[in-house]
Amino acid sequence: MACSKNNLFTKEVSNQLIALINERPEDKLQIDDLVTISGFSKFYLQSFFKVHTGISLGRFIKDIYLNHSALELINSQNTILHIALNAGYSSQQSFCRAFRKKYKITPGELRKSGIKAEDFITKN
Repeated sequence: MACSKNNLFTKEVSNQLIALINERPEDKLQIDDLVTISGFSKFYLQSFFKVHTGISLGRFIKDIYLNHSALELINSQNTILHIALNAGYSSQQSFCRAFRKKYKITPGELRKSGIKAEDFITKN
């Protein structure tokens, strides 16, 4: 079955995957987990997700975890290292690099800024 922008089934599956990842960030779902859950091959799952969302599945997952990390920085006193490891990064340095690339601000700068979660979500 080829990926098609008109395929309602794969669009619905993409939407369900997005909801699943958003609703269960604490599970740290990865592509292989989504392959198991969906029953699709890894290649097919990644292909139709990109066709229907315009972003790779791996990038989408990382972005969701970075979003949740940003909110944790704002709403908790957990260390940046704790938040980095919780988001699935192997080091604080790799987390800070990815965070700065996405938000143009470091995790420490975000925390010191005093921005409210609602404002951060609206802005990003």
